Amino acid sequence: MATLPSNRAVRAGTAPAAHTGGVHDAWEGGERQGPQWRRLLTAAVAVAVATVLGWAALQSGDGLTVQTDRNPVAGPTDEPDVVLQAPQRAGDRWLCANSFPVRAFDTGLFYPPEHPAVPEFTLRPEACFLDSMWAQSAGYDIAPTPPDVAKVGSLYLVPSLAPSESACADVARVVGFAVPCPGRLPAPGRGASCLNGCLFWGEATDPGAVIEQRGFAQPVDWCERCASRDTHVVFAAVRDRSPAELVTCGPDMAAAVRTAAPLGGYYDCPPGPPWLPGLAGYPHERHTLLLWEAGDITYAVSMEGHAAEIRSLLRALRAGMKLVGPPA
Repeated sequence: MATLPSNRAVRAGTAPAAHTGGVHDAWEGGERQGPQWRRLLTAAVAVAVATVLGWAALQSGDGLTVQTDRNPVAGPTDEPDVVLQAPQRAGDRWLCANSFPVRAFDTGLFYPPEHPAVPEFTLRPEACFLDSMWAQSAGYDIAPTPPDVAKVGSLYLVPSLAPSESACADVARVVGFAVPCPGRLPAPGRGASCLNGCLFWGEATDPGAVIEQRGFAQPVDWCERCASRDTHVVFAAVRDRSPAELVTCGPDMAAAVRTAAPLGGYYDCPPGPPWLPGLAGYPHERHTLLLWEAGDITYAVSMEGHAAEIRSLLRALRAGMKLVGPPA
């Protein structure tokens, strides 16, 4: 049995809000029978057991936090954690709070926020959970991965919606070599459209290519060693290692890159000059960077944060990308 933090008790959130329209009133009155009530009962039992374990630990005095500095010594608190809430209605939509992002339905399935097939917001969830672990404890199963989606750890890679291959070909026409066009990206799979270029000149005469994706949902447990919760994926390519900003971690690496041996492998990039798309900075700063070379072309793919899971993701992104050359 998993041990809960001994200085915290656990309880459920508030009761579900009343609602009408498209949902039978018997749901609120408790008359509807079926497996969804067994799951909710299971959730209540799980929370009750967790509460008993937490209070037992409080009584035994285990798990007290003792600090050795001059700050006050932290002891147990009787403030319980909330692990589930009812969905809230907003017009014809049912929403879960950002702090309770896992949506569980009467189908017996739950959907973490990064799942690529989360039902429409017009469908009312049974409950909103703190994380996937609590939804599983309540008797729900994680929704299956769609057939055209690859799952890497707890992150989903879907077929890329943008940029298109024709947009990548336009970028390749300007730079004069094949550019890394994403075949898969984290859901929802929409990177930069490249209608405004996806190009960067730096101080060199010849430009390099840089294709980005931002704003995708990241699992709560995805990267414990990430410096931030930013979501940023970058594909880049240059000829003759220039502009060096696009395939290096920062100024120190950029200064050494021209005399270095063939580039390749993973790099944990430290903080550096912030990236201003198309203008200045280093797009891979604070990222895990994967580099490789093909002839005189250097390719890079990176993601925000440093963790083994991110290296697995980068391998999958590289395997799924397409090298798109200039249009004939």
